[in-house]
Amino acid sequence: MIKHPERPIDDPEREVELRLVVDPLLQNLIADVVAEGWGTVETMGAIRQVMVHLEASYSQDPDPAEDPDL
Repeated sequence: MIKHPERPIDDPEREVELRLVVDPLLQNLIADVVAEGWGTVETMGAIRQVMVHLEASYSQDPDPAEDPDL
């Protein structure tokens, strides 16, 4: 279960709090993918590439869920 943030958005420790939430989720994702036969390093590389793509996409459209259906 993902917990809600406890710190306000302007708190410098909020990023640390978020990393503590995200870290086990990513570790579980990597473990699941590796268990299916993919390599750890290649999995992490793929995640990195996906994150770069998502960061670029979200910087152009921060909330694509609000976009009208095409």
